[in-house]
Amino acid sequence: MIKINRNIELKASLEWIKLSFIIFREKPLQFILLGLVNFLMGLLPLFGAFMSPLFIARFAQLTEKVQHNEDIKVSSIFKNLFINRTIVNLAFINFFLYAIILIMQTLLENMLDSYGVSNKITRFEIMSLFFIPVLILQMAMWLSPIICLYNEVKPSTAMWLSIKAGLYNIQTLLMYAILILGFTALAILPIGLGLIIWLPILNITNYFVYQYMYKIE
Repeated sequence: MIKINRNIELKASLEWIKLSFIIFREKPLQFILLGLVNFLMGLLPLFGAFMSPLFIARFAQLTEKVQHNEDIKVSSIFKNLFINRTIVNLAFINFFLYAIILIMQTLLENMLDSYGVSNKITRFEIMSLFFIPVLILQMAMWLSPIICLYNEVKPSTAMWLSIKAGLYNIQTLLMYAILILGFTALAILPIGLGLIIWLPILNITNYFVYQYMYKIE
């Protein structure tokens, strides 16, 4: 049975990043390679939406291996990426939900054009309606791949547990978001080269967030 830890301390958000940096330092080449492929996949909206849960789970797997002093070969980073059927199902769910959002967004834009709504502020306000469903979907997909990786649960259950964990620890999550923005800004400064290191570290943090957020009984 999975239970959510409530009211996690604010300082935990910084601890997630510190622990992730330690893990990254052990196998930088492997994590940079996985991070670059993940980033490039993300440039393709729907394909990136499908691959995202798979990469979240793979980052968690590699992090766990490093924690247990297991060797990670570069050739095995992408091996058996589709082996977990529950996570693959989660990937399909993410794909279809993003597709629905994109279709609705396109239809609304066409409708606005047909009615001659050209005022940019008005268009922005209407299109911002999609912010909430996208945010909810991102929260659902945040930790659900890792939940499915380590627990025998349905994708829908994992998605709900991911959302609940964020809601129960909203203050810590906001602090975490502020830290992410700060470190991302610093990473962008040297012509964006810092992102090569920061993006893998950011993906590694999901594993430690999972460890803090849940307790298995």
